[in-house]
Amino acid sequence: MLKRHKAILFTLLVVCLLVGGTTVFSKTITEKISARFANIKLIVNDEVIQTKAEPFIYNGNVYAPVATVANALQIHQVWDNKTPAVRFASGGPISGMPDSVLQQAKRNLPLPCDGSNPKLSMYFCNPDIEVLSKGFVNLSGASNQEFIVLYRYKSPEGMPLEAYLTLYRLSNEKAVAINTVELYKGETAMDPGDVVYDAQLKKVYVHRFAFKYFSEGNSSRFGKGDLLEAAVVEVQNGKLVKTGLITKP
Repeated sequence: MLKRHKAILFTLLVVCLLVGGTTVFSKTITEKISARFANIKLIVNDEVIQTKAEPFIYNGNVYAPVATVANALQIHQVWDNKTPAVRFASGGPISGMPDSVLQQAKRNLPLPCDGSNPKLSMYFCNPDIEVLSKGFVNLSGASNQEFIVLYRYKSPEGMPLEAYLTLYRLSNEKAVAINTVELYKGETAMDPGDVVYDAQLKKVYVHRFAFKYFSEGNSSRFGKGDLLEAAVVEVQNGKLVKTGLITKP
């Protein structure tokens, strides 16, 4: 392996550089060191993780971007500028995502919720909510603390009527909604397992099926019929966009 040596001058609180952001220290130490860059790859579950800050070796230790590694392992991390420190959290309700963040997403519904009307609130205020990304991701390229939430609205009889996808970004421990895209609308959709997030391609695949009545001997049931619609949701110009829509003639 070809080894490259570079002399670099940097603040020895390396995590400051790797996490990023504006930092203020009561005391800093600057020292000139010699670090070795050897094309070190970050691999999580056999997948190479891309990073803008190249890992390097110094004094027998490998230094790598904290945020990149934490997000690849689906561990929540945040830069505490006051201490300063990097804070990690695992074992949350969804791959290390703090419950407070999830609760914000549950309160920020894509459709107006009027709790004063019992009949309407059953529909508008109680959709099925799922963090589709299963943790923090970087979809827009602007932040590695983004996540996508799926909202499914059903009739009182359990019929899937509408579905929406919202892109959130964590900012100062607050979940900020970037934008929302409508996935489908109408009673002819089947919902279990039909909205899937591909973490490698960073795309959401949506399949919409017609209901079909099946008769099997003395029993009958409803199931998936013909595929009505197939769509892809991805980020364009920093926002979720429904693309590649294919509908049945």
